Amino acid sequence: MKIISSPYANAGENIVFLVYHDMAEANVYICSTPNVSLWGCIDKFYSESRYVNENPAILEYKTKSSDNTTSRYYAYVCNSSECSPPYEGFFLVNHIPIVTNIILNSTGNFTENDNLICEASVYDFDNDNVSLYYEWYYTRNNQLNKALTSPFEKYLSNSFTQPGDIWYCAAIANDGKANSSEQLSSPKKINSVYKGPTVNSIKLFEGETETDVVNLQKDIRIKVDYSGIKPITAYFCDTPVIFDSGCDTPPLAEQVYTSNDYIEQVIRSNNLVGKSVIYLKLCDKNWDCSAIWQKAYRINNPPIIYSLQITSTENFSVNGNLICEAEVSDADNDSVNLAYKWYYKNEDNFVLSPYENGKILSHSSLWNNSDWLCEVSASDGYSIVSKNSSAVHVGIPTPAGVLTPAITALADNSGVAINTGLSLIITVNYTASSGVRAYVCSSPHILPSGCFDSEYAKANTSNSSQITLQFNISESFPEKLEYYVRIFDETNTGSNIEKKSVIINYRPTSVVFLGNYSSSDTAICNYTYYGMNTMLDDFEEGSLINWYFADNNTLITNKTVLDIMSAGLKKGERVKCSVKASDVFGHSDLKERFSNTITIQNSKPYVYVNITPNEPRDNDSIVCNFSAFDNDNDNLTASMLWIKNNEIMDTLTTNTVENIRTLVNDTWTCVVEVSDGELNYSSNYSVTIMPDDLQNNNTTNQTTNESDKTAEYSSGGGGASFLVMAGASNTSNNTINNTIQKINEEETSESSSKITSENSDSDSEQYISPAKESTYTLSAVTGSVIDSSNNMKNYSKINLQASILVIICVIYFLYFYITAQEKNI
Repeated sequence: MKIISSPYANAGENIVFLVYHDMAEANVYICSTPNVSLWGCIDKFYSESRYVNENPAILEYKTKSSDNTTSRYYAYVCNSSECSPPYEGFFLVNHIPIVTNIILNSTGNFTENDNLICEASVYDFDNDNVSLYYEWYYTRNNQLNKALTSPFEKYLSNSFTQPGDIWYCAAIANDGKANSSEQLSSPKKINSVYKGPTVNSIKLFEGETETDVVNLQKDIRIKVDYSGIKPITAYFCDTPVIFDSGCDTPPLAEQVYTSNDYIEQVIRSNNLVGKSVIYLKLCDKNWDCSAIWQKAYRINNPPIIYSLQITSTENFSVNGNLICEAEVSDADNDSVNLAYKWYYKNEDNFVLSPYENGKILSHSSLWNNSDWLCEVSASDGYSIVSKNSSAVHVGIPTPAGVLTPAITALADNSGVAINTGLSLIITVNYTASSGVRAYVCSSPHILPSGCFDSEYAKANTSNSSQITLQFNISESFPEKLEYYVRIFDETNTGSNIEKKSVIINYRPTSVVFLGNYSSSDTAICNYTYYGMNTMLDDFEEGSLINWYFADNNTLITNKTVLDIMSAGLKKGERVKCSVKASDVFGHSDLKERFSNTITIQNSKPYVYVNITPNEPRDNDSIVCNFSAFDNDNDNLTASMLWIKNNEIMDTLTTNTVENIRTLVNDTWTCVVEVSDGELNYSSNYSVTIMPDDLQNNNTTNQTTNESDKTAEYSSGGGGASFLVMAGASNTSNNTINNTIQKINEEETSESSSKITSENSDSDSEQYISPAKESTYTLSAVTGSVIDSSNNMKNYSKINLQASILVIICVIYFLYFYITAQEKNI
């Protein structure tokens, strides 16, 4: 025999025994003592099973709280004549611990700033090691909730509590095998100690109307009047669980407010369905927070229009009234008010009737052969719903041989557009059995009595096929004018309503504005206009533009753009332009509108520089030549500066560099700046010295003023503007430009040549060839230079002096060499 049993069971649970045996049929006994008979345990039975043929036999014993922790048992297997020897074993009974004396305390006086502490005692019959675990519960707004804390904490942070809460703690003991039942503490109320914002009032608005009723599909605006330190963070929640960090559930809204002493927040009503309270908490910039406030509301169910039809007092004849019959219901049992509107058919659309809008439409507002429908709006005071009825036809039987009036064609004399001041002539072709009345109106609301809105024209005729109407086109009409035409016969039977559009062409009127322009630039007669047809007119095509001297109204030119230089205008002269506006239709007010007067401003001078020869050899001296002019005939001063290989040559004060100073591959740049006292301009020219035996026309060492590429620099001290023009080969332009910029920064005016010009009546440009001295006088604005030294450099003399110097050096060398040889001997 073999027995397997459960290792233990909690008191009240079953111990299972599996008894293996070798008998075909047996009685199995589990006893508390070794005393047994063929019929069972003599003392206490734990379990027994008779006439067992299963192997193993399964027996169970339900433990009791009175059982010892460790219980010994004896198992027997018996047949009809004998029992097996006892099988001795034991099982364990675990007694579940008991929680006693549970108390809820706080770190203070149960205020919102205090943490809570749950304390409890425990008893365990088996003296097991027992652990205590805790759960936290609170009642807020009459609802019991479980706090979502970290599992089984003894301490609860004050971030979970709010003033007015009722809190409980529950303790659970565990001995490693089973949990005790949960024991609940006595309740404790949380008191308020607030330092944060104070809420004074909470109001709900739909539009501008204060309400406590929320309509579906509408935006609700909640306005909170408060006091506190800004900025304020507002949490709008759908549950009362709001921490300092936000709502416990997804918020209805969360916003930071930096100004005003009130908060406005829009909340979509769909987010409020199924609830009845909005909860609010405010926290200031120090994270001191208010109490949790609440605003109750009611979700409104809009009324339902479940039946709508039109009835008639005279079988839908023009002699009877129409009645709009509606039946409504409201799920909230609110009182419902109904409003009515009537529509009649115009061409393919129904338009609002301007006459009556009650439940009953009088027969005086009807006409023969018309279609109608009614619209009902139901309001419960909180929301409005609308519904349209089916259309009905109103008329009288047409006698045999009588034609219902009908417009067959509509035309006018507008063409592409019609000018203001002319008459619009409208021709209406129609079919009818007699003469008709015709109306031309601004809207399709046309009844037998005439136009409901503006009337443009009306006429009567006895002709049964055509009628003509006309009215004058004034400046008050819109650019695109729409008009409606309808006819009625003698029985007040109306025709179809025809619509047509015309384009109105207005007389153009120009408004001119001019700015100030430099005399070296162009002036444009800028104008704007109003009263124009933007979709039709080309103002430029038909407008006449003239330029005048402002002082004597002498015509200068009739072009839109005034070229100030080519027109010979000088500094200080005053000009103005005029515009005579006319559109492409020749429609004009024929008034010449004058601009404001502008004064021609000072123009900057110009200078052109070159070096000769432009392909210098090693034996050549180089000469810097320049010419300058000023459109205003201002007195000019000029400064000249030489630069060799990016080095300023302070010692050169003339326009000539002698060949004794030059070396092959040197790059020489001559910079000339001119000024009229207000504006400066500079230019430069560069050459590279070539060997004497170079016999080609290489010009890559030159920098000319005719290049398209320019770079500009401005002097910080004198305000000069250097315009560096690169030649075809771009010889060291960056180096030259950097050097020129350095010159401007250092203001090295002492090393430059000075040239002064005087005013002259001549505007022609002449060539200037400066002589040796550093100061020159110009005979005209751009006239030739008078050489104050009356001589040019004598290159032959320079060459002779250089040769003599070389011979003397050779003689001195030979003398010292021979003397040294004699001493050695």
